[in-house]
Amino acid sequence: MDKPTKSHDATEDTVAFPGLETVFLVGSGIDHNGWGPVLAAINEQRPEARIEADPDAANYFFATHVYQRRFLERNKSHHSVNQEINTQLISQWTDFDLQLKKSISTHLAEATAKGEMHLRDAFMQNHHSGKWGKHVFITTNWDMLLERQGCKPSSVLHVHGSIETPSLLYLPSEVADEPFRATGDHEQMGRLMATMWKSIAQAPRLVVYGLSLSALDVELGHILSVGLGEHNDGNPCEVHIFDCSDQVEKVERRVRMFLTGETKVQFVRRPLHCGSART
Repeated sequence: MDKPTKSHDATEDTVAFPGLETVFLVGSGIDHNGWGPVLAAINEQRPEARIEADPDAANYFFATHVYQRRFLERNKSHHSVNQEINTQLISQWTDFDLQLKKSISTHLAEATAKGEMHLRDAFMQNHHSGKWGKHVFITTNWDMLLERQGCKPSSVLHVHGSIETPSLLYLPSEVADEPFRATGDHEQMGRLMATMWKSIAQAPRLVVYGLSLSALDVELGHILSVGLGEHNDGNPCEVHIFDCSDQVEKVERRVRMFLTGETKVQFVRRPLHCGSART
């Protein structure tokens, strides 16, 4: 595998974390009932999709929605396409996209306020164990649960956006450089990506907690590959993987896919007793 390029390092306007010891890379596995509000938002905005309580169906719905927006943007350059109709469709899909993301944000905020979703006890115990030193979070979650638990907002990097700015939420399969995004949004996201990979490159320890590294998150994989690619014999990295006991090995294999021959990484598996499926 060739060493990945630092395509998101177009600007030096990134955040530095002196003395950083650990980067937490976290996903929905740290939340209790993280999917509930999201499913409710989809069912509210598009009931005919019949998503109901199926996260896999929701991911397929999101990916299809993102593809449709890309398809319409590409149609702008096709002379055989009726541009008047295409422009109308772009407007409709853009309006629906914003309405959907606002609904997701509202449902997540309300569920948090009511205590219907919260950080899992096992995660909280590991986080507060005192063994991680100075740390930052890179989270794929849209909610603000980490901040509500006292984490400094400046130390929580929302790789897929947050409910504080609904229009900038990433949906599954979405990336920073989407053709339907404004130039200013591209630049803002590019700075965030650069901060993330530089943090991973700097820290001697990476904790992957409750994150499957799905194929839908290909951009996150690129960030991970660039950051880990900076770790060598003189700058080794210890990667701790916290996940359900039947998932830890799979997540480790996925992380290994992002390594180069020169990368110096030691893996530590941390299996969790998840019991029934996550909710």
